[in-house]
Amino acid sequence: MKTLIVMLALPLMGFLASERLDEDNGFGTYKFGSSPNQYSDLTLEMDEGKTQLYSSVDNYVIIKNTKIEHVRVTFCQNKLSAIAIKTKQKTGTNLLDHLIEKYGAPKKVKNDYEWLGKKVQLVYE
Repeated sequence: MKTLIVMLALPLMGFLASERLDEDNGFGTYKFGSSPNQYSDLTLEMDEGKTQLYSSVDNYVIIKNTKIEHVRVTFCQNKLSAIAIKTKQKTGTNLLDHLIEKYGAPKKVKNDYEWLGKKVQLVYE
């Protein structure tokens, strides 16, 4: 089973805001609001003017017992606005355990899990 998590930097209003999620302001070395030229490991996949999608060549996201298939980051107006991480094989549950340990119990939305901060949204699919 492959797993995908998506983190978005959006102005959100949530009842169960995770302060830690907002404090981290991203995932691994990727921080929301940063520009693509701050990272040397990115390969441009798509350019639509004000929005660019990059994949990480080196996958600097390291989570214990989790195999990362790819990391993709989206920049809007030259600022990091979304991070997507896809896991390999059945290691996605390790990622979920890591997220619960770090950010607390998520809200279940259909078949997904969601954490909301005041500035950041994290979705585990």
